[in-house]
Amino acid sequence: MLDQTEVPLSSTSTGVSPRTADDPRSPYPLHAKNLVIGGGPAGLSAALHLDDPDFLLVERQARTGGLCRSIVDGGFTFDHAGHIFFTTDKYVDGLFRSVLADNFHEQRRESWVYLYDAYRRYPFQGNLFGLPPEVVKECLLGVVEAGRDHHASPPANFLEWSTGPSAPGSPTTS
Repeated sequence: MLDQTEVPLSSTSTGVSPRTADDPRSPYPLHAKNLVIGGGPAGLSAALHLDDPDFLLVERQARTGGLCRSIVDGGFTFDHAGHIFFTTDKYVDGLFRSVLADNFHEQRRESWVYLYDAYRRYPFQGNLFGLPPEVVKECLLGVVEAGRDHHASPPANFLEWSTGPSAPGSPTTS
């Protein structure tokens, strides 16, 4: 719960500065029982599912959406990230469809990887047929190895994540 004399931080051109309830420039309510930080899918879902309507959702950008936002510039649309939602949960699927309404587009996945002189369906870990036996073995052993608890530090970047033990079944050869 926020203290009634303080409100969330607000960005300024010089950094972040606190705003108090007696600051007439403050657009925030004096207090709220619940604070939701971030207007991406997780924050919006959290706010939607709160049992208490007394909440404040803060988002650093001018629009909600998090990484699921697009920018239109010069007639071109640029995505912040791939707006991909994959779920087998019927409630979540229905929620996406109802909230996004006419802005919902369903695309059947058609992804391939060129590997060992042939195109393979992606993710190839589920499509090992036709790969050399030693590669299939390496992939399967990689899944087993990744399932063990090594207490390893998390990958520092995308390359480590995509090639390290957190990428189960990924062959180390290219």
